[in-house]
Amino acid sequence: MMSCAREEDSTGRTRCTSRTHSQPTDPTAVQGRGRGRARFLIARAAADLIAERIREGGPTALDGLADKVLSGDLGPADAARQLLSKQGLS
Repeated sequence: MMSCAREEDSTGRTRCTSRTHSQPTDPTAVQGRGRGRARFLIARAAADLIAERIREGGPTALDGLADKVLSGDLGPADAARQLLSKQGLS
């Protein structure tokens, strides 16, 4: 997060004169933020790959599971688990 020192100029406008980072510069904190970002990127890439495989299967790959979710026979999380096991991703 950035913060800035504010000063009024000759016209009475407030402007930022210097910027400082309020985040810690401790190397372990920086590494932790980097690792968190990397985890996010990995999860996003995995979700994209799964979505691509589902699209390749066409709408029929989801129809049966969608019907079970709509009827209340199966929860969305359980449907997702079944879909992943059918796709060989579990």
